[in-house]
Amino acid sequence: MQTVISSHALYKKEFVSIKKRYPNITSHFVNGKYYLQGSIDITGDSGEKYDEYEILVEFPVSYPSVFPVVFETGGRIERVPDMLINDDGSCCLGTMASMF
Repeated sequence: MQTVISSHALYKKEFVSIKKRYPNITSHFVNGKYYLQGSIDITGDSGEKYDEYEILVEFPVSYPSVFPVVFETGGRIERVPDMLINDDGSCCLGTMASMF
């Protein structure tokens, strides 16, 4: 029998691995939604740091059926369509079809 894991339990489990990889990320639960916020380092395969970004990740109530929404909050990415920033300020990370 397949075990169904709640979105809260799944989020908490995933946050443990996210926190190990990105120690400057914090987690918040507000109005029924989970949020990740903080800085992430962009690194190469051997660990060399290329860059750093401030982000906010919003996990919809229907997560994991719906992807989280990511915002670059540090103002480092210019807000133009060519930079893959949507009208609402969220980052375009790919299409639903390309994610599967």
